[in-house]
Amino acid sequence: MQQIRSVAVIMPIFNERRSVGATVRAVGIFAQQNPRYRFLFVDDGSGDGTDEALREAIRLQNVGSITSFHCNRNRGKWAAIRTGAGQVEADALCILDADLAYSLDHLPLIEEALGSSDVAIGSRRLTPSRLRPSLRRHIMGEAFNRLVRLILGLPYRDTQAGIKGFRLQAARRLFGKSGIEGFGCDAEILFLAKKYGMRVTEIPAHVSDDHFYKKGKLKLIRDSAIMFSELLLIRLKDLSGRYD
Repeated sequence: MQQIRSVAVIMPIFNERRSVGATVRAVGIFAQQNPRYRFLFVDDGSGDGTDEALREAIRLQNVGSITSFHCNRNRGKWAAIRTGAGQVEADALCILDADLAYSLDHLPLIEEALGSSDVAIGSRRLTPSRLRPSLRRHIMGEAFNRLVRLILGLPYRDTQAGIKGFRLQAARRLFGKSGIEGFGCDAEILFLAKKYGMRVTEIPAHVSDDHFYKKGKLKLIRDSAIMFSELLLIRLKDLSGRYD
């Protein structure tokens, strides 16, 4: 495979005004130490002033390899990622949640895996943790992982970690064919990678202690139904030839 000389990191962000300054400072330190990396924050139509705070934090940091883009309306994480992917040029493309639930130290591991793979994904199952998720998150995570394996035939035990990497050509092919906007998009991307014969490598991913117990907005019955319906939709799209 072609040597990786440059890496673009897309960081989707939504309603994170209070934490964006600390995030940009951390990214700035990493970017100065790793000049082959370029960072693009994509604000997914935040309504709390995140865009203004983000642009000011980037201005103060004054690192040329950090930029931002503001979407006019909220369309979801993967819509923001697809928007960002169309604006970057690099040998490899990484996706990292902007709340830094997964530290920037994961990026070199993703890059190393992409040296011999088309896709690299973080897996929390490969990293022992002394912390335990809430019962609700545990139930939903286990149920979704089992459904992914059952309905889509994917071998991975963690499709949802917010740290992934792609060779640029692979990213553009996968993003161009994917269309799910909710929980199922990560699984759709990996389903397509398998369908197209791409090599996928898993790396250990560790959720930072500060974010492990971060409260989400998961609703067990509603979100479980959405997850199930999106996985069925992926299978139906495949059977109908939409992914060919």
